[in-house]
Amino acid sequence: MFIFENNTQLTKEIKKALIDCDVTQAEIADKLGVTRQSIQKTLNKKQLSFDDVKRLLDAAGYDIGVEFIRRS
Repeated sequence: MFIFENNTQLTKEIKKALIDCDVTQAEIADKLGVTRQSIQKTLNKKQLSFDDVKRLLDAAGYDIGVEFIRRS
């Protein structure tokens, strides 16, 4: 489990997931019908939305699991 504190960390994990499943940003762009630059722009957003993350990971064949962890 990883606790994300900012979008930079989340973006890095998305990029790792794409590498792990051997999918390029260009292939994701083709699946989504957008340009590779559009994918890069989405990943570089300061306010990456849940919908953005879900759309990218869906195209790569991933599901998203969310766990809420109460701080002690």
